[in-house]
Amino acid sequence: VWLKLPQSVESNTRVFDFGSGTESFMMLTPYLSGKVRYKITADNSDASKTFAAEFECDIPRDEWVHIAITQEDTVFNLYLNGALVGAEVNANAVRPSDLGHTSQNYLGKSQWSSDPYCSHSYDDFRIYSKALSDRDIAALLPPPPPVRVEGVSLSETRYELEVGEALLLVALVDPVNAANKNVEWSSDNPLVASVDTGLVTALAPGTAAITAATEDGRKTAVCEVRVVESAKTAATPLNASAVWVYAKNGILVVNSPLAEAVEVYAASGSKVGGAKKQAGVSKISLAGLPPQLLIVRGSSGWTRKVVLSSPL
Repeated sequence: VWLKLPQSVESNTRVFDFGSGTESFMMLTPYLSGKVRYKITADNSDASKTFAAEFECDIPRDEWVHIAITQEDTVFNLYLNGALVGAEVNANAVRPSDLGHTSQNYLGKSQWSSDPYCSHSYDDFRIYSKALSDRDIAALLPPPPPVRVEGVSLSETRYELEVGEALLLVALVDPVNAANKNVEWSSDNPLVASVDTGLVTALAPGTAAITAATEDGRKTAVCEVRVVESAKTAATPLNASAVWVYAKNGILVVNSPLAEAVEVYAASGSKVGGAKKQAGVSKISLAGLPPQLLIVRGSSGWTRKVVLSSPL
């Protein structure tokens, strides 16, 4: 049964009371001297035809709870919200079938007129023709709510890279059994350091804050990345005026005096293309990219911005 008890519960009210009067009945009361009590009797004056059990169980108030009772052979069990509260041996093996036909079957009302009526709320009441197992009882309850994210941290909080180097950051979501551990990555300065699924690439001297934000709850963690010139680049400075770049009709044209790797990034910092080029003028395909602002990087240390326009 799904049941909600009010804050104030009178003693000896009933969850149910099925029978034919005060001599033959089975009942469950949620509160009697601080205990949950079950009783079944086929003859209230004959102890051999009676079984009663009491359990220390504080049923929560003003919230929906699930209560279940089972009897298999002589074992009687009481469950609250799918958990076994207690078990008793019904030595007399008194069963509901021993009551025969019952004419007074009540929810919230007692066979005794002097007992108080309940002020409980009911949502679902079921009777089965067999004793349910622990697994059967658990299946009657909704699945537990997903474990929410409480925080996130990164494997590094500060790091220094040379231009062209990379760092793989690992996002550690807390707790470890959180249902949704997905994170979104971003860089506040993608011209200096880009990030893609935690992989940080150093593009130009400067600083960038790399942020991991959880999908669940938008918890964040930040790694401050400082990018410096590589020793090789610093030793052999490139004449910046010797480099020019333009894009047209899905083709990127790059002129630089060196044979080097060229990488192309969207303004968001995500890599969208690239190739290795020979010294001088080279063409790189940008087929499939929509019109947008692009950032082009050469492994020798130069950076250019170019607008990819729609094909004519």
